[in-house]
Amino acid sequence: MIAFTIILVMVIMTAITYFFTIREINLKRSSLFDQVERIAQNVATLQLVDQQEWSTYQDYINQVMEANKDIIYIAIYDERNSLRAHALNMDLLELEYAVISNRLRANIVEQLDRGLVADDNRDDIRTARVNIMINDRIIGSVNVGYSLISINDELREGIVFNLILAGIFTVIFSIAAFVVSRRLAYPIEQLNDAMLRVTRGDLSKKIVPQTHDEIAELVLAYNTMIENMRERKLIDSLGKKLSSTFQINELASLIDRQLKDAIQAASIKLFITEQN
Repeated sequence: MIAFTIILVMVIMTAITYFFTIREINLKRSSLFDQVERIAQNVATLQLVDQQEWSTYQDYINQVMEANKDIIYIAIYDERNSLRAHALNMDLLELEYAVISNRLRANIVEQLDRGLVADDNRDDIRTARVNIMINDRIIGSVNVGYSLISINDELREGIVFNLILAGIFTVIFSIAAFVVSRRLAYPIEQLNDAMLRVTRGDLSKKIVPQTHDEIAELVLAYNTMIENMRERKLIDSLGKKLSSTFQINELASLIDRQLKDAIQAASIKLFITEQN
């Protein structure tokens, strides 16, 4: 029963973890991707690549970066896949450089855009890519890298919290299951022990019901059975002894002993009248 309780708690907590943690986190990830993709589409709709208006792009994406703290970088490429404009959020990066030149900043953006990040951080960055189109011709692309650090931290915290809850509930329900199982098993063990006594000929064991359920009814039925067996045993024993006894005094003494044993009395008074 305890093993079943543990399995049940784990199944319930797994379902809760999925529906209230993992599912919600996935929805947040999807929502954030849609938001970043719309930003990339807005940048792409400027269509200034043909006019070589890179400074206009640069001013625009700098403003976008200031308004969206989850964006790590924005990279704008021309049709030859050359980086023409870029922006980098230094607050989301851990760099060893005190001062970063524009060229170094561009190199960092290109590395991030190619996925050249530490293995530990690979799941913390995603990129939304939108092509810059004129009619049916691709004249460039806008790549926006964004951070999933806060979302992933929330996911880890949610899983840890659910694991702690699972541990607490497992302990509580295990204790409850143990108490209930012992409460159910104890009267059954008593009944089993009494039945073993019966098989050995001991009819003195009576059981006091501890509950008010079906087990209590079974105990009462056992007590009734024991009373009937004791009465039958008394009658059989008395009949055998009566059959071999013919003297009135001996007969009275025999009945006296048998009745005292039957009703567990210290003494009784027996009157035998002689019929004329």
